[in-house]
Amino acid sequence: MVEEISFERIHRMPTKRADETSNAPRPIIAKFSFFQHKEHIWRYVRNLKGTSFGVANDYPKEIDDIRKAVYPAYKNTRKNLTATLGVDRVIIQGNVYRGEETKKFPLHAKILHPTE
Repeated sequence: MVEEISFERIHRMPTKRADETSNAPRPIIAKFSFFQHKEHIWRYVRNLKGTSFGVANDYPKEIDDIRKAVYPAYKNTRKNLTATLGVDRVIIQGNVYRGEETKKFPLHAKILHPTE
């Protein structure tokens, strides 16, 4: 399967470092040609645990902010209930979580809190 994975494009991120003498490699961003190829890679991400490599999705800042806000609720809930962390929401036993921390995001205020 690895030989069959194709990409639309791959490039290095133009990151700015506080320490310009750092020899740390810059991260790359890759766009897969097919969603199935991306899913195949995600199945093996756990094998990178304990290494200096990692894999993450590239979300816009707005989505990253929402994810950071709802992550504590997801982490606490999944101990006792079935919970899933979606792109920009937490789904707890089939219901979308609409906590107080999501009200401050104008992107989702009308969608997640329609009565207010």
